Order: sequence, then structure tokens, then C-alpha cells
Amino acid sequence: MQEEQQMREYRKQLEVEKETFSKQLNKLHQLPPCYSYIATKYLSKVIKEITGFSDFRDFFVSEIKSFSNSKQGQIKIASIGSGDSSEELELCKRINLGNKVVFDCYEMNEFMIAEARKKADAMGIEMNFFEQDFNQISFSNQYDGFFASHSLHHVTNLEGLFTAIHNSGKPGYFFLINDMIGRNGHMSWPRSQAFLESLWSTLPERLKWNALFERFELELPNYDWSANGTTFEGIRAQDILPLLSEHFKFEYFVPFYSLIGRIIDRFFGYNYNVDANDPNNDLALLDHLWYMDELFLSQKYLPPTQMFCKVVDPRLDEVILKSRIYKSVEEACYQHYLDVAVDKDYQKIPLTISPSSQGFANPEILTPIDELMPPQELRDHVGSGDFKAIGNAILGHLINLGELMPNGRVLDVGCGCGRVALPLIQYLGIEGSYEGFDIHAPSITWCQENISHQYPNFQFQVSDIYSKRYNPEGTIEASDYKFPYPDEYFDVVFLTSIFTHLLPNDLEHYLSEIARVLKTGGRCLITVFLLNEESLSLMTIASNNLVEAGYQLTFKYNYGYYAVNDANIPEGAVAYDENFIQNLYKKFRLSILQPIHYGSWCGRQLASTGQDLIVAVKAERNINFPSESIPLRLIQEDLPADVAILDQPKAFTDGHFYSPIPNIRDLQKNEAKIWSNSFDVLGIDFNDASHCNLLFYVFPQYIEEYDYPLEASNEITYYINNGQFGWCDSRIMFCMLRHLQPKRMIEIGSGYTSLLTADINRRFLKKELEFTCIEPYPRDFLLKGVSGISCLIPQKVEDLPLSTFSNLQRGDILFIDSSHVSKTGSDVNYLLFEVIPRLSEGVLIHIHDIFLPAEYPREWIINEGRSWNEQYLVRALLMYTHGFEVLFGSAYAFYKHPELLKKVLQNHLQLGGSLWLRKKVETPKSTFVVQQS
Repeated sequence: MQEEQQMREYRKQLEVEKETFSKQLNKLHQLPPCYSYIATKYLSKVIKEITGFSDFRDFFVSEIKSFSNSKQGQIKIASIGSGDSSEELELCKRINLGNKVVFDCYEMNEFMIAEARKKADAMGIEMNFFEQDFNQISFSNQYDGFFASHSLHHVTNLEGLFTAIHNSGKPGYFFLINDMIGRNGHMSWPRSQAFLESLWSTLPERLKWNALFERFELELPNYDWSANGTTFEGIRAQDILPLLSEHFKFEYFVPFYSLIGRIIDRFFGYNYNVDANDPNNDLALLDHLWYMDELFLSQKYLPPTQMFCKVVDPRLDEVILKSRIYKSVEEACYQHYLDVAVDKDYQKIPLTISPSSQGFANPEILTPIDELMPPQELRDHVGSGDFKAIGNAILGHLINLGELMPNGRVLDVGCGCGRVALPLIQYLGIEGSYEGFDIHAPSITWCQENISHQYPNFQFQVSDIYSKRYNPEGTIEASDYKFPYPDEYFDVVFLTSIFTHLLPNDLEHYLSEIARVLKTGGRCLITVFLLNEESLSLMTIASNNLVEAGYQLTFKYNYGYYAVNDANIPEGAVAYDENFIQNLYKKFRLSILQPIHYGSWCGRQLASTGQDLIVAVKAERNINFPSESIPLRLIQEDLPADVAILDQPKAFTDGHFYSPIPNIRDLQKNEAKIWSNSFDVLGIDFNDASHCNLLFYVFPQYIEEYDYPLEASNEITYYINNGQFGWCDSRIMFCMLRHLQPKRMIEIGSGYTSLLTADINRRFLKKELEFTCIEPYPRDFLLKGVSGISCLIPQKVEDLPLSTFSNLQRGDILFIDSSHVSKTGSDVNYLLFEVIPRLSEGVLIHIHDIFLPAEYPREWIINEGRSWNEQYLVRALLMYTHGFEVLFGSAYAFYKHPELLKKVLQNHLQLGGSLWLRKKVETPKSTFVVQQS
């Protein structure tokens, strides 16, 4: 019965796909002009490099002709999934051998076959047509060769098809293929999608029009075309390559396209202007995209998604593979295997690519790194490990974490013999530049003679810095050495295994020099050994194993805030207290980006690096991070310099009718009207059903486990009497998070709510909540890191790209505790006008200090002088749009459902300021109804 049901579903899906293709006959071979531009300018060179032909069709024709010339009589080729036979007819036209070569075309769609017959008759070309299901194919003849053009990715029974091909092939048969080999359903692999999404956020909206669906895609979709039950598109695309390798022998293998295929396809490709005579064309952008695509493919950062190839009868001997990128097809299959293995657990790493950069490298010339490999003795000097692989990995960090652009300036402190400079050659453009210095003169000499000579934007110099272990003849103390570069010069500075050999005075001086030469907003990436509770504990447990593994990092000589491995040669290996390092970074305006990438040096498992990696951004000016909660009446002297503008001129005095600051006297005259006991708000549905269901059914399931103390017990534990997020709102938050179980939450305005959320994440959500905090002035406990917080972004939300919020999906939460003030350039305006309208349907939005249906508290306005106005924008939003539904309002529950709220608050009724909304889905309004057993 189950097999019969599966067969019925298969046949139904097959009919749907046949009907779909029959309606798209005129669109099947229409590709955007930008596709032809890339293929003609770049892909043709790749094809010629391997085959000697600029067009893969000419290569196929050459192979067929060569085979035909070696045989007597007619040769027969079976084409699998021939469609309307456009490709087969074009090959016959170019072969031009009359009936010497005949194609038998196997196609499952009768509409396609009918169209093919018309074309073949019109061109006078002999062809035979067979209506066959590829998944149950039975060939009618024995064949000299086989051909498949973009048809294998529709096949579910690849094993059966490939077995049938082999059984129907004459001895020595060939099989020519042009097809997709990416992820099933034509989805992007997680790594590729991460790159694409970051690129997408930098593109102008005109390039985001989806021609197929006729809509703008502000977020790049990652469709699974095989999952909707109506098409077989890409249903086993990722299995094609390994199964071909298993059933046949490869003679030619030409993989191409990784990222760019998603950009120049039928969906978005028509947006690109390729008119060379139009000054506003997109040719420079397309050139850059190709270059990036080739870079990531050639370095094997990302797998290919397309290929053409020639495979042959596995019984043939002496088949020599001609390929690009990969030395063997098995190597390419292994990369696909790795992508399948990490598919579910992959964590996205953002990449910023600037398509507007003018410093694109010449994409036609990619220098093979192997030709510039330094001699072994120099490679040994920089340490053990795979020289090339480590250099490529560091380049990945510079791009992913350092946001290094192709036109950026980068400084390599302790550059050695060019371990990172070599892969950077293929990334930095003509306007990009690299500077490196090192104490090892032979390494610098090699770099100057072999790299700078060919690439003048790569410069190296010797720095004669004294080191008891590494340069005992040096003449300059590290603490006195001034980096030979001007202030504010580099976009990225990086040091690997340098701080691990510097004593405190030297390290502090180096950090000050890094801050000096780094541009404001630039990033530094530095590896260190950090001593914290975890690393100390791990070292104690794993000390014997570390020594046996060759690390020998015991750091038994402790000097308070640092420790060394060998008291006789202290700079041999130095580790530092993490708090000391963090304070030192603050001193020099370097804001550490969380999380720190902790390494495996101490025995830590599943670490992505050996040493600990710190990424930091140079801040605009010194910021005094408040360690205590910010008082309600903010004192200007205590504010950061960019907030405390004391002498800014005013056109109108406070309270003037043109001023946004209210006139207190007028308010006092109208107190009875403004703060009345009438709580009717026109035009807003506060959704009483949702309030009642939450208060009566949902919250009681969780409230008994709310166990937070009234007063502070330690720095990282949430407590109720914090003055900002207390008795009422914290309980509502506790219950909502328990009930909703969101996958992602972005919090704007962090503090005590962060501690509460982090604790809920740890104790009740199994730390599966991806919790991001955005706070420009984080308190000390946030800077130190709190378990349960995934990421801290110490920036103003209005300075962040909209792509920051693109991952929020249905059921996720955007938690807003803003400045509460709408004014020119404010965070409130950015959130309400730019961020919230772009959120996906079903995203929940929490806005704090919203007291609807009432006014802001009287004492805030009259006694404390607050002039907050965010609530008025929220009220207007809810009055004049139906795009949001109210789920719960603490103030609304206080005024309208006090008895139900009182039970949740443990008989202590208190006003709150949390408003919970949801961006509407197209289904009827949800009221969180809980089914009663």
C-alpha cells in the first residue's frame, strides 16, 4: 500500500512538472544578457584552458567528430532529457556530418517532443524521439555515446539511469554532460548563502527584482525547488558528481560557478545593465563578482555548482583526467561531502563585499600560489603546519571577520616569508595594498625579490627588534619601536603568534601602535593566549595531554595578570589574564567584537583556531562605559562625548510651541484631560482574546518557575529591583520566552533584560536561542561576556545595516528598548521606518516603555522632564495600519484585566511598559489559544 501511494504521488508530481515545462517552452533557453557577458568574457577562457575550445559545445562537437572518425559507419548517441532538442540540434548543425551521427532523443514530455520534431524537420536533421521516464528508462538501442544537458538534476533514480547507460553502451562509449552539481533543490550551501546574503545587503534595490515571481526580494531567498511536491528541480543535484565518479571514468571535468550563478540567473540576471556604451552599466560589478567567484572556487572556500564533463566506459584503461581546481574528481566529491556534513550545524559568518569598490583586481590573471612558494627553510621558520592551508585560513578570517575589501590597506605584523601575503595577491585589487614587517631578514629578502618585484602594492621591510629568543642581535627594544607608517592608515591590522611572545610593556606599546596606524572604524585581528576560568581549568585537566601533543603550554610561572611558560626565556610563550587584555583594548579605543574566538591551545574541544583570536574595531573616540545602571535623569557630564553636546544652538527655547520639548505649565493646566481615567483609544484592536488566553491559560504554566531575587546577588544575575525592567515586565517576558521558544532574538538596548534573557536561554531553552545584543554603551558585565548571549554588537542600531535583521523569521523576536525619542536621525525613526516594515511575517516585536492605552506617566513628564515620544508613533502605527496584531500589553492588562494580571504577578498588581506585537501573517489572528486536555 505504501509503495502504491508513493507511486501515485510520484506520477502526480510528474504530470505537474510536465505541464509546467510545457508552459515554459519559450523561456527554457532564454538567459539574461549578463549571463552571456560572463560566459563570453570569462567562462570561455576557463573552458579553453582545459579543452582548447572557448565554447563547451565546440568541445562536445570535437569529441563526437573524433569518435566518429575512429569508427566505420553511423554512430548513435542517446540524449537523456532532450527537452525541445535545441542543444542536440545545435550540436548536429556544428558536427555537419549528415547521417553519420544520429541522436536518439529520450524525453518524458510529449509537448517537448512535438516541439523538437518541428525544429528537426525545419532544419532537415534526422532524429529519433522516444517518450520515456528517466527514472524507469529502457533504451531502445546500443549506443556509441550518451548526452545530457541540464537533465540529470531532475532524475530521482540516478543509480538506475547510470546502470542503464552502462548496459546500453557499446564498448568504449562516452557520455557528455553539462549540468548542475550544487545542493539539492538548487539551494545554496550554508557557507555560500552566508556570503551571498552579505553581498545582497550591499546591492542597490534595483538589482533585487525577481523577474520570475515579479517582486522585490529585499532578503535573498534560498528556495528548495525540490521540496514543494510540484517539481523535480535539483532533487538529487548533490549526488550527481559522486555517482558519476562511481559508475564511470572521468576524462574531462570542468567545474565552475559558485556564488555568481545565483546572481545572473533568470530570477535576477535581467536587472544588470551590460550596455558598454551606457556610463551607468553594471559591468564593473559583474567583473568583480566573477573575480570573487573564481577566488573562492580556486581556493576551495566554496564548492562549484555547475560543471561540464566527459566520462567514459569504466572498462577503458589509461584514462588521464584533464581538470581544473581539483586534482581528482574524488577531491571535489569530498568537498561536497564536507558541505553535506556541516549543512545542519553551520553557523553563518558575515562577509561584507563592496560592489562599488573601484579597486577590483584584474580577474583575468590569477597567479598560481605554488609558483611563489618560499623555500622550505623559510616556511619552517614561521612554524609547523600546512603553510598554504594556514595562509588561506587567515585570509578567510581577514575577509569574514576583518571585513577586508579588495581595495583595502592591510598591515601584517610579523609577516614572515609571506604566508598570508601570497593568498592576498589573489584578493587585493590594484588599489589595495599590503605592508608587512618582520625581524627575520632572510624571509623579508625573499618576499621583496619574489613578491614585491611582481606586485608593487605588496611591500616588506626588516625591523631590527630585539628578542632574547628570536633576534638576540636586535638593536631596538620592542617597547620603543614605532611602526613605520602614518596615523590612521590601515583598514585592517593583523598579528598571528606575536602577542604570544610579548611581555607586558612590549605588548602595551604594540597595541598603542596598532591603534595609531589603524583607521577609525578599522579592524585588528590578533591571536593571544587568554587566561580565564575555562582555560585555566582545561589546562589543569589536559596538561599531560598538551605536553604529549607537543604544545608544552603549562604557564606555571604566574606574575599576576600574565604568566610565562619558561622563566629563563619568558617571551617563548606568554599568556595574559583576559580582563587585563580587555581593559588594555579599552585604553586604546579598541572595541572588542564578541564573541572572542577561543582556541584549542588549552585543550578546548571543537575550537576553530589554535590560539585565541580577538577581533576589535577602532572606536571614533573614547567612550566611558557606565558600570552602574543609567539614572533616570541623565547627567550630561557622564555621557559619552558624542552624546553630551553642551553648547548646541537652539532655534526655539524648551516649551516653545515649535519645540518638541513640552511646556510644563500648559501640561499642568490640562492635567485632568491628559491623564484622565478614560482609556479608550480609537482605531486600535488591543486583542482582548489574546490577553485573556495568555493570562488565564499560558502564563500560569510557567510563572511558578519564576524565581529571581529582589536585590542583586552578583554582577551577572538578573534581579527584580533594578529600576528599569522589574516586577511586571520581567514576569511577562519570562512566560513569553518559555511559551514562544524562539530560535533567534535581537535585543536593541541591552542591560538587565539581557541578563534575564540569557538566564532563560541557559536554564530553559537549552542555549538554543541565538541571542544578539545591540548596545552602543554596554555595561561591564556585558563586555565580559555572559553565557546565553550569542553576540554583543557595541554600536548604535541606526549605524547597522538592515541586513542585521534579515535572519529574523516567523516566531523570532525583535526586542526594542530604544532611546524612546523620535527625532532626525534617531534610532526610533530607523527602527519604525526602516527595520520593522522589512521584517518577515510572523516576527514578534517587543517595544518597551509603551503605556497604551494611557499616556506616559505624569511624574516622568512633569517631575523628571522626560520628553519621550516613541509611544505616539507606535500608537499611530497601530491606528492606521492593519499589518500588526497586538499580542499583549502590560499596561493594557493593568487597566483592562487587572484581576487576571494580579494572579500572574502573585497578588502584587503593578504597572508595566511592555508591548508585544506580531507582524501579521495571512492567516486569521492568533490568540495563543491553548487546547485544554
